[in-house]
Amino acid sequence: APVADIFLQPDNDCLKGRCFGADPNTVARFVKASVEVARTSGILSCLKHFPGLGDSVIDPHKST
Repeated sequence: APVADIFLQPDNDCLKGRCFGADPNTVARFVKASVEVARTSGILSCLKHFPGLGDSVIDPHKST
């Protein structure tokens, strides 16, 4: 399940190290490649955290 969100908040501990970056074009290319590699291996993908969590400063698993 690749994270398809754009990492916009450096203080976002929830997605730190899980996003493909802060540039939308770069993120789109990596997400597409990740899905294609999984598909060739017979694995279905479900994109995670799209859109908007990458601009959040709170971790929704810990706060509301």
